Amino acid sequence: MTAIEAVPDWLPAGGVELLPCGRWFDAVRLPCFVGARVVSRLGDACGPVVQDQVAEMLSWLVRPGAAVGWEERVPGVAVLGEGRSLAVPPASWRCGPSTRWLRPARGGCLTDPYALYGALRHVLRPGGAGPGRG
Repeated sequence: MTAIEAVPDWLPAGGVELLPCGRWFDAVRLPCFVGARVVSRLGDACGPVVQDQVAEMLSWLVRPGAAVGWEERVPGVAVLGEGRSLAVPPASWRCGPSTRWLRPARGGCLTDPYALYGALRHVLRPGGAGPGRG
């Protein structure tokens, strides 16, 4: 018998909902074409990732306040903190026309900010494999 991993109780049940950043999580956003390389770089260390297929953006959820200042240090990154919102799908939405989980929501539903920052710096470093550099 396999144990079912619990998901946070703040995840929507019936459809996509705008949830406030800064309460349960902050979000770190990147365009999909770059974010896919970050997901790959993180491998098994990658936590859940929300994909907005209309805006072509990926969002990692990190603990509130963990990504403060990243926008100044990592080009191309947007941080959604207190006062902002993120469209979050139900835990079961792995496919669909707009917002879904690229990596499923599970457990604490947050990405380790140190692992994410390292992957971002590697992928987006000047002269590295950032946007337009293959």
